[in-house]
Amino acid sequence: MLLEDAHDPYDDGFEDWLSRSIHVLERHVGRGNLVHFDLTNMRDMENVLKGEGQYAGAVTTGELLYIRKHWGRLAKSVKFYRNDAEVDAPWQS
Repeated sequence: MLLEDAHDPYDDGFEDWLSRSIHVLERHVGRGNLVHFDLTNMRDMENVLKGEGQYAGAVTTGELLYIRKHWGRLAKSVKFYRNDAEVDAPWQS
């Protein structure tokens, strides 16, 4: 299931996709579930992690920055993948 598939009828009051996505992520983790984050097609990771460059405003960038900011709490709940293989969080590489 993709994060965007985890629709809840109470999620409709969000201003933007990033706020909704973070809410769904937190609800998912709060229920004891794992979040699987696919990095396969992410480009320019150096600038993404700075919140700069071509992808600075992308929802996926915002999700990644949120996870990094809260990594101390989310580390056991989020797994990263590239080309179907589990990898370290991009800020740990």
